[in-house]
Amino acid sequence: MSCKSLEVVRDTLSLVIRFSERNSYSLVVRAKDGGGRISATAIDIRVLDISRPPTFRQDEYVKTISENSKVGTSVIDVSAVYDDSTALLKYSFIKGNSQNMFCIDYLGIISVAQPLDREKVPSYELLVMVSLDNKNDTTVVKVTLRDANDHAPSFGKSIVEMEIPENQGLLLKINVYQ
Repeated sequence: MSCKSLEVVRDTLSLVIRFSERNSYSLVVRAKDGGGRISATAIDIRVLDISRPPTFRQDEYVKTISENSKVGTSVIDVSAVYDDSTALLKYSFIKGNSQNMFCIDYLGIISVAQPLDREKVPSYELLVMVSLDNKNDTTVVKVTLRDANDHAPSFGKSIVEMEIPENQGLLLKINVYQ
């Protein structure tokens, strides 16, 4: 690590910082007053590579959830990786969520937004995008709904009447529909 000496002019420090040269700098700033007293402080600078976009950890995510998952239930975390942990990344659905069955928050967590019904739509393929300024990345999220017993049993007829002679055996078959 080379040491650079910088001159302060009128309380202004000037230094050109490039990620391509180094990803961090450590500076020690010393001040000396007219009476000969000296004070110093250390400054650590981490340089971010602004040319890289945020990226998803996987090209494809697969998740199975119950069709009776409540609205607000977290489905999956698809949060992207970016060098600056303080950057506000924007997540959105590009395709596959036309009925707004799911929502995604600013952390990249997908949740159930409306009641689901496996009998109507058994699975979803969502195209999700993360963006920061004009840089972005996409991933596919496949959500399969697991069937839940969400229908009460029912009989074909509400009243069944039959006559059976007393000296004859009985074989009775009852069908219950779900």
